[in-house]
Amino acid sequence: MKQHYFKVIIITISILLLLTSCGRTSYQYNNLTSGEDIKEFIDIMVSAEVPDKDIEAVLEYIETYSDSEYSENAIINGWQQTTKDYQELYDYTDAINAYTSKEFEDINCRQAAFIIYHSFFCASEPENQNLQRESLELPEFLNEELYNYEILFSRIPMGETVADTVLNFWRDNGAVFEKASVHLVSIWGNSDGEVLNYHAGIMIEEEAGIVFFEKTDPIMPFQLSRFASLDELKAHLLSRDGIDGTPIIFLDDTLI
Repeated sequence: MKQHYFKVIIITISILLLLTSCGRTSYQYNNLTSGEDIKEFIDIMVSAEVPDKDIEAVLEYIETYSDSEYSENAIINGWQQTTKDYQELYDYTDAINAYTSKEFEDINCRQAAFIIYHSFFCASEPENQNLQRESLELPEFLNEELYNYEILFSRIPMGETVADTVLNFWRDNGAVFEKASVHLVSIWGNSDGEVLNYHAGIMIEEEAGIVFFEKTDPIMPFQLSRFASLDELKAHLLSRDGIDGTPIIFLDDTLI
């Protein structure tokens, strides 16, 4: 009887442990704040055949960020491991205070993704270009491609569904996503009758899984993350703060 009781306890504990761990995404992330980390980022981009000019352009922002006061005092370098779907990296109030006390040049997630991805994307150039501030803040060498940025990330009046709205807009504007080793990952949702982009990053396939490059948030770290599967990356993205409703995610122009 005692032996049977002991077995029941062991099985119960095992089930509880399984339930509490179920759904957790264990992944590695790197905040790209040290020379060694940045070199690894360069090697990954080069192996994925990202043009040198584009790597150099985004590196200017990464290196500027890594030298910032907030990064030096509050952001851990090197590869870290987490079992959370989405790892909080900072105290937002502290970060805002540090940023405003000594401002530095920065870009957001879409701008960082576009600098890396623009060579793998093209669209039809419109007769009248309505350029937003985000487009105009991109590096000067991208001036001839700003309409591509607008087509990729514009706010769009809501159609039947979020996915159809985005796909139809891309299709109507002749968007072509090159089938390459570099992929654009983008999160979309509906707010006040408009479909808008919540976040974007770059995915590159590796032998052991996938690596994801993102600007985690405005004035926050550039980051590499490694995931075992696309499903784990999706869980990471859907766990982000500040995303309302039920967002959808595209890998290039494929819904995932």
